[in-house]
Parts: sequence; C-alpha cells; structure tokens
Amino acid sequence: MQLMLVTADRLARVANWPILLIGESGAGKSILAHWLHRRRRGEAAPFEHVLMHTLSSGLAAAELFGHAAGAFTDARTARRGRLLAAEGGTVFLDEIDKAPMSVLTQLLHVIDRGQLWPVGSDRHVELRADFVAATNRSLALLRTQPDFPQDLLARFGHFILEVPPLRERRADIAELVNAFLERLAPRCGYDRPPTIEPDLLDILREAPWPGNLRELESALAIICAEARGEAPLAPRHLPPELANALGVASRAGPSDSEFRAALERMDRSIPATAQLLGIHRSTAWRRANRLKATQEDDPSAEHNRSA
Repeated sequence: MQLMLVTADRLARVANWPILLIGESGAGKSILAHWLHRRRRGEAAPFEHVLMHTLSSGLAAAELFGHAAGAFTDARTARRGRLLAAEGGTVFLDEIDKAPMSVLTQLLHVIDRGQLWPVGSDRHVELRADFVAATNRSLALLRTQPDFPQDLLARFGHFILEVPPLRERRADIAELVNAFLERLAPRCGYDRPPTIEPDLLDILREAPWPGNLRELESALAIICAEARGEAPLAPRHLPPELANALGVASRAGPSDSEFRAALERMDRSIPATAQLLGIHRSTAWRRANRLKATQEDDPSAEHNRSA
C-alpha cells in the first residue's frame, strides 16, 4: 500500500492526465480518488462522483453532458450536466466499464479535447477538469471486453493504480479501525471514539474480508451497536452471526481453564494452542503471559491446579 501511494503521489503531480483505478469492490478506490483530487486540485475544488452503472442508456448523455432547452420532452430549460459541475475539479467515473457504449464513445472526445456537446445543442462547451475512473475488472479483462472502447482504455492506460484488497494489507487494519471508529462514534452514542481490545483487533486482522473496507466498516458499526456505549470494544460484543462470518467460534473466546487445558495438551506450544482454539497467535501469547503473571502473584493457584 505504501508503494502504491508513492506511485499515486507521483501521478497526482502530472496534471490533466486521466487515471484508472483497478481493484475489488470495497477496496477503497473512491477514497483514493478523493485523495488524488485533494493532491491535484485541493479540498475546495468540486468533486463529481458519477456511478456509471446507475445511468440509464436513454438519459445518460443528458445527465453527463447536459442538454439544451427543448432537446427532448420535459427539457423546458437547459441543464449543465454532471461533467460541467466538476469544472475546475475532478470527475470520478466509478465503474466506468458498466456505462452505455454511446456514452463511453462521447467521453473519449471529452477527455481528448476537453470539449463536450450538450444534448440538442449545436455548440460545444469547454471543460477543464481531471478525470479519474475506476473498475473492479482486471486490465487484462478490459482489453478483451468487446463492449469497452479500446481507445478510451488507451487514454487511461498511461496511468493505472491497482488498489490491493484488504486481505493483502492487514497491517493497515488497526489504522483503518481507528479511522472508522472516529466516524462511527457519534452515530453509535459515543462522545469519543471507543478503544478496542487487542483480542478483538486480532480477530479483525485475521478475518477474510471479501467485502474489503466496506465490510470492515459495516462490521464495526454492528459491534458498536452491540456494545451500547461500552468501551473498550471486545470479542463479547460480536453478535453470533458476525462472529461466524469472521470465523470466530465463540463470542467470548476460551475461558482460562479451557486455555490452560489446551496449552497443556499442546505441550505448552503457543502456536499449536492458538491453532487448536482458533485464536490468533498474539492473543494466545497474551493469554499465556497473563496466566503466568496471575500464577506469580498467587503461587497457590498453580499448586491448587496441580492438586
């Protein structure tokens, strides 16, 4: 992720060149698009996020490029369109591969020349804006896709950023959790972002996250709702359905007696104990160290357990 951001920073310094973001759904392409926009144009500049798959084939051109008065039924007044709304800023074409072919062909001209023709108008309009597009399809697939203009792909092909899925950047999860909790806190009844127990953070680090960042944020919203204002957030705040989805066998985790029994069964091997109980290794190490500290504070505990 660090290497990708270094590349993104370099591309952001090249003004006006369109950038294509490739990555799985929910991997953070829209977040990266906003980041590129801030680097290039600044926070105050307009940012127009267009979900291309929501455009109907009949009205897509009018919504994007605008229309003249009387261009079609109900077009009583002229409209600027989504692209012109981003004048001086950035147009983010999300899921660009799902747009109607007629629109993609017109976009090629807009990107090439910075000019667009509103529907029903005989005059072009100048547009000064950066273009960032996104797709969850691979570059190889786009190159063989018959309904995607290869000339348009060539315009974006100079600058491509591949956003890695969350499962390939688990080191980012702690920072992402903090960012999401800061955003979720007011909606979940917290005056400040709640802290999170290391055991729960380990669970989040090890989860498969097929839905990437979007799924992580949804999981945290569920956990916060279940906690009902309690802090720190802990494994006990995982509802059964979410616990199962994250691969957690028990909401509360093994008890101390269960952990001791598993530790003895595995000849006090922490990795083997963690695997047996289905918990993270760092969780197992913490449990072992905590039990050891408890025994040192109370020497009779080990004697009684042995007896």
